[in-house]
Order: sequence, then structure tokens, then C-alpha cells
Amino acid sequence: MKRIIMLLLVPLILTGCWDKTEIEDRMFIYAIAVNKVEDKKSESDLKPFYEFQNQNLEVTFLVPNPSKIQGGESDVLEEITVSAQDLPEAVGMIRKKQNREPFFGHEKLLILGEKLLRDEESSKEVLDWIDRDPKKNRSAFVVATKDIKELIGVNPKLEKLLPSYITGILKNDTVVATMISVSLNEFLGNIKSSGMAMIPIIKRQKDEIAIKNVALIKDFKYLGELDDRYIRGYSIINNKLDEGKKLFNYKGNIVSYNITSSSAKIKLNEENGRLVFTVDVEMEGDIEDYLINEDILKSDIIRDLQDSISKQFEIELKEVVRHFQEDIGFDYLNLKSWTKKHKYNLFKKYEKNWDEAFRNAKFNFKVKSYIRRVGVIR
Repeated sequence: MKRIIMLLLVPLILTGCWDKTEIEDRMFIYAIAVNKVEDKKSESDLKPFYEFQNQNLEVTFLVPNPSKIQGGESDVLEEITVSAQDLPEAVGMIRKKQNREPFFGHEKLLILGEKLLRDEESSKEVLDWIDRDPKKNRSAFVVATKDIKELIGVNPKLEKLLPSYITGILKNDTVVATMISVSLNEFLGNIKSSGMAMIPIIKRQKDEIAIKNVALIKDFKYLGELDDRYIRGYSIINNKLDEGKKLFNYKGNIVSYNITSSSAKIKLNEENGRLVFTVDVEMEGDIEDYLINEDILKSDIIRDLQDSISKQFEIELKEVVRHFQEDIGFDYLNLKSWTKKHKYNLFKKYEKNWDEAFRNAKFNFKVKSYIRRVGVIR
């Protein structure tokens, strides 16, 4: 028996990784920035050396320099920029410039330029290749920006690596209600399932990065921007709000309600050929402000505050839905996928004309807000 076991173990011991790449021979890609440049398309598609005449993409790879890291330098990130026809060619071109093998397993960030997103054909080609490439880190964040070169020039004060700095900000979406983060896997999944996706827009403000508004993508093309003010309501309806803050008016006082939890339950019915969504929201939070001439510890004051918060949240949610229905005109609230999962018969009935059904849908909101803690009191 022992001999049999030994014979079985021999292949495992002798087998090696014939195609392995040593770590010192790898070039770790931490971020990729892709944008479209002016068309350089030749007049005739039949000319030789086609790829050298149609380099319409500018691709920047952000790579940490090991020697600078070991030396303790502050600016350790290297930029490798190439012009290419597509991303596979761009990856091939950096192999001509660098002696290390590109490795994407540690990629943290994909930056998409506005010019690329406004070109449906180019955007589709780029995202299609990224989706099919098994080497890509699907948990990397995706962002949009207007000026990639200006963005890459930022030198973070408290972080050596720009990609780590940006992803660190994006992770704050769990406590900042007016901000979202989107992974590559989520972004590509939304594009494939509904043709629509949302990604945060980042830009440079002096020596810092600011996340402002959200880019709306439809059918691989930039549709427009969603203002920050609508993100909190969007997150509440989609059960994506973990924590956050809302200012509300109570008897002339501006009071801060710090949300600690939120839960939304959606119900759907049909009335007279019209979809009717009823959204029940329950949330808990804390009050930290001092209220003049109010004994905030009294139960009747607490109930009055809770009712006021609930009513103002209802007003906000109604305005968020109105904005998506009337101003944007498309279901970025992901209600189509919810309906397919929970009300399949209604989904099949309205599937072919879903955008119209969404615009004509009726929404009812019922919000219950609870105050669990009170901070500053008299």
C-alpha cells in the first residue's frame, strides 16, 4: 500500500510549472486608463499595415517602480502610455518597451475617458475585450473622467500610489450616502443584462481627487450625468445604503440625521394597464444636533422628529423617481431586473416596452424613520 501511495505522489513531486513567471520578472499593472484620441483612420481600409494607421486609443498603464519603493521615494508610480488600435495591441506594445511581463491580477482601477465613452463603437470594443480577458481583476473599480492626463498628474499627500488613493476614496461609499462605487464585474454585468450602467466621475481639484456626479452609460455610450443629490435615494430604493447623513428642517432648525441602517421592500401591482410600485422603507439613525427650546429626550419630541424625517425622506424619494422617469427617461433604478425576478408575469407583459412602462409607472412611498440615539442635549 505504501508503494502505491509513493508512486501516486511521484508525479506531483516531479511536476513543475513550465510556463511560470518569476515575481521579479513581472510588471504589476495597478491601473489602466483608456481614452479615445482624434481619428487617424486611413481613407482606404485596404492599405497595408492597417494597425499602424488606426491608432485611435491612448492607453496608460500605471505601474509601481520596485526600485523607487525600496529607496523610500514618494513618487513611485510610473506611467507607460501607448497609442494603439485596441487594448490587445496596447498590451503588446508595452512588451516592446519593458523587459517585464505585464500582470493584471493586482489591478485596482479602470479609468475610462469621456471621449471613449461618447464613442459607442470604440467603447464597445474596449469593454468587450476586457470582459473576455480572463487575466483581468474583476473586483477592480471602474470610474469615468474627462481629463485622464490631468488626473494621473495628481500626487497624493498621504498615499504613494494614485490607484490606492482613488480606490480608498471609493470605498468610503459605505459611509457617504451621496457616492457610489462600481466594480468591473458589476459594471460589465449591468451592461450585458440591461444595456445600462452607472459609474462615478472623478476629477482633479488642485492636488486632490474629487468624486463628483455619476456617468450614465446606455448601450455602451455616455448618456449624461446624474447629480450627486439623487444618489442617496437611488441607494435607498436598491438597498445599497449602509450609512449616510441627511440634513432636514425641524421647526426652523437644520438637524443632521445620521443613518445607521436602511431597508426597502418593493411591492408591485398593475392598475388600469399601469405598473404601480409601492416602496416601504425603514431606517434607523442618530440625532447629534442641539435643538434650541426643545427637550429632545421627551418621547413626544422624538416621535415628532421621526415623523418629520419620514415625510422629508418621502419627498426626496419621490423627486428621485421623478428625475429618473421624466428627466432621464430610463430605468437606472434596476426595477426591470427586480420585476423579472419577483413578478415574472408582469415582466413578460411589459418587457418589450419597458422604458415606456417605467416612465408611466406610479410610485408610492411609505417611510418609517427611527431615532435610536441622541447626541448633544441640554
